[in-house]
Amino acid sequence: MASDWVFVAIGLLLLTHLGILAYALRNYRGTTGNDSTNDAGEIITCPNCGQANESTYRYCCHCVTELPTRGAALTSQQPDKGRRTM
Repeated sequence: MASDWVFVAIGLLLLTHLGILAYALRNYRGTTGNDSTNDAGEIITCPNCGQANESTYRYCCHCVTELPTRGAALTSQQPDKGRRTM
């Protein structure tokens, strides 16, 4: 009878740990799905060698040339809105 409480305590600890693991796994799956959809599918082509790189890379994985960022690509395509003279 005295050892019954030990088995109950071990069972409660086991259930608590399983609950914590299930909660952590659910949170892990939830965050990876949301973060990976933002930039994971985009590919940037290296202007030097033409190698395809993920958009999260700063340098080309083939020739180590600095890759253009998304902001730099957008600013280079927009016309200059500076002072115009005739």
